[in-house]
Amino acid sequence: LHRHHQSCWFAKTYILQINSFGDADEADRRRAQVLMAGVDARVVKNTTSNGLPIYQVISRPMNNRQAVATAQQRLQNNGIDSIIVEQRR
Repeated sequence: LHRHHQSCWFAKTYILQINSFGDADEADRRRAQVLMAGVDARVVKNTTSNGLPIYQVISRPMNNRQAVATAQQRLQNNGIDSIIVEQRR
């Protein structure tokens, strides 16, 4: 049981959700700003409930809370808001 607990702990990853845009170019521009702030990010295309495309700027997954908090702070210093999202694999 204990060992299983450990692997659960490591299976957690964190990402920063930065912005969502209805426009791919805007999302790319934001991603460039995020990269310049020193945080690795990508644009993910999703579809809203009413079928419109939405482009989300998210960071790459990070394995620990400290890393993601540091990245969030770095973005904040550059005037970019983000939220931490915990993902269980």
